[in-house]
Amino acid sequence: MVVYGDSFVEARSTRLEDTFPVRLEAALRDRRAGPVEVVNAGVSGYGPDQILARLDSDLAGLQPDLVILALYAVRRPGRVTNLFRDHYDADLAAWPRSDSARYKRLLLAEVLAEAGRRAAARSVPLPLMAIPAGSDISPTHPHRIDGTRFPEYRPQALTDAIEEIAAGARLPLVNLFGPFHERRDRVIFYPIDGHWNVAAQALAARLVAEGIAAFGSPP
Repeated sequence: MVVYGDSFVEARSTRLEDTFPVRLEAALRDRRAGPVEVVNAGVSGYGPDQILARLDSDLAGLQPDLVILALYAVRRPGRVTNLFRDHYDADLAAWPRSDSARYKRLLLAEVLAEAGRRAAARSVPLPLMAIPAGSDISPTHPHRIDGTRFPEYRPQALTDAIEEIAAGARLPLVNLFGPFHERRDRVIFYPIDGHWNVAAQALAARLVAEGIAAFGSPP
């Protein structure tokens, strides 16, 4: 099994044994009572387009029986000063009816649909995982959106968009927004860099393992 994603999956701020892919491997091994290998293919800064670019070669070389594509619902509206720090989903969250937001939803839909087609061509299931931003979860986050300035904003808007796109592409999805939002008063994101902490990765691993069983996908 291969898990794709960005720095949330790569998890450089977390000990290896506490990372989401390792926790997922353990959770699946407990369910299957047999050997399971989960490869961490997360790369800091990667989006679904970069993942799509490497998908064919990885499917041929690694020959996984299942691929998980993690999508981080990042957003932070404001003035862009650095392209690496440009949280370019801000319009999707704050101005969801804007032309740019519609374009981005269409673009993501095409990328994910193509990823699904390539995986299906090799008979490899491709479930998705939607990771909400800490700024949409934590009431004490320093970068929360001011609802008086952006009345169309909803905390779940970005993960809802991923859920709608997944349904259209007929790709199974584990949406972490609800379970994370239930724990919004707890610390589940590192305060320094905003990535999910050990508790959040363990929770995600359990939910994804349950999702895989529910989807009827191997292992």
